Amino acid sequence: MDIGTNGEIVVGNDDWLISASCSAGPCFEGSVIKHGMMATEGAIESVVINRDTLAPALGVIGNVAPSGICGSGMIDAVSELFLKGIIDRKGAFVKGLGSERIREGEDGMEYVLSHDGTRHVVLTEADIGNVVRAKAAIYSGVSFLISEVGLSLDAIEKIYIAGGFGNFLDTDKAVILGMLPDIPRERFVFLGNTSVAGAYLCLMSDELRREAGGSPRR
Repeated sequence: MDIGTNGEIVVGNDDWLISASCSAGPCFEGSVIKHGMMATEGAIESVVINRDTLAPALGVIGNVAPSGICGSGMIDAVSELFLKGIIDRKGAFVKGLGSERIREGEDGMEYVLSHDGTRHVVLTEADIGNVVRAKAAIYSGVSFLISEVGLSLDAIEKIYIAGGFGNFLDTDKAVILGMLPDIPRERFVFLGNTSVAGAYLCLMSDELRREAGGSPRR
């Protein structure tokens, strides 16, 4: 699985492969999210919400002040909002919780992840809707391919996950969110940004360049 604007999914073994592409939208890469950003310094990459105070504990890339939220952070945040009863199954904010973290913003209801007096980082109800649709596209692609080849999820020995934020993804949160299938966690393998790794290998090795279908370097 390559999780990004499109979800490229391949199922197979040493003898055969079948693939599909599903349009997840760009939210996992920071677009169409109010304070979305790539997984670079300043991006919120992990979120844990206190059940009593509804305040978040944030993991930020580079250990600096938050300036936005990346794909792994959004998956964490939405699953935590649901687990702590702040949003319902449809992604709408639950009313009457009495927390200053939940407020009416310029774009509707929102949850305040971070504020320092000058800059606020929030997750809006529209942001949550985008994440819900994107994760549904990914899961639908997986389910469709599995059913097309007549297998069940139990038959999958490994799931290799590629994408820029793959190394920061919390598997349990992604399963709770309904983006990844609920299989034993040790079967998930995170590969990171494989497009960059592949380009690097092709530049450095004539043999790998030929294997990828290119011409040797001159």
